[in-house]
Amino acid sequence: MSWYYDFKPTRPIETDQGIKARSKRGDFVKNWWATRWIKAMERVMDSGRLQRGRSYARKGQVLSLEEGQGRMTAKVQGSQRTPYKITIELTPLTEKDWEKVLAALAARPYFVAQLLAGEMPPEIEEVFQVAKLVQCGANGPTD
Repeated sequence: MSWYYDFKPTRPIETDQGIKARSKRGDFVKNWWATRWIKAMERVMDSGRLQRGRSYARKGQVLSLEEGQGRMTAKVQGSQRTPYKITIELTPLTEKDWEKVLAALAARPYFVAQLLAGEMPPEIEEVFQVAKLVQCGANGPTD
């Protein structure tokens, strides 16, 4: 008999101290850019962990969420008595890279107007492609 036959699924310890996601079922995010972010995460992470993360977020198991320089950190109440910590780290653009992005944006005043109005232009990847910071394919960024 292998070890996995003895595996018993666990349930998270319920808490009323968490941050509940607004989405209760179906699509987890509403904006096109958030959908692209989730798809990018799915390409590099275990899909089971992401699914469990969605479930935990919907149940209010996320106790805290902090944004830092190039990282997001959350404290999550799982099935163990002590909450666990999850960190997502990204390499921020350098100052030189941002200069390239701003130069590319200068050629697209409509994008600048949308960003200043609090909107994310769906074609924003074009700016990063011109700045040679991302390669875009038919389905969005590839790099």
